[in-house]
Amino acid sequence: MTGNYVVAGAASTVRVPANATFVVRISPGSEAIDPSTVVQMRPFVVQKGARTLPITTAKAGMFQGVKSATAADTSLSLTFKKYGPNSLLITPSQPLPPGEYALATNNGVQGVFCFGVDAK
Repeated sequence: MTGNYVVAGAASTVRVPANATFVVRISPGSEAIDPSTVVQMRPFVVQKGARTLPITTAKAGMFQGVKSATAADTSLSLTFKKYGPNSLLITPSQPLPPGEYALATNNGVQGVFCFGVDAK
């Protein structure tokens, strides 16, 4: 099964340069978790005045419901560095092409940071 996370509006009001870096606060004690297993940056598909992230649901049973949902494989490659005592510096491995993006955790849409990159 497939579906979409949908964000209203065709573009974010937050615009960043193609070579932007991001700082995110992490919970104390979560330093032992590999950030690449919980943080993703993905491009939105813009259509019909909205931004969508395609998802694929897996492990569904007829009477059990959906046991897990995973994002379609559009994640961008990121590097992570410790930044102070409770933060991470996140850098895309390549400059971002123009478009709309989401920086989010793997556990759903809570805390999604939406932004866009404009053409030069």
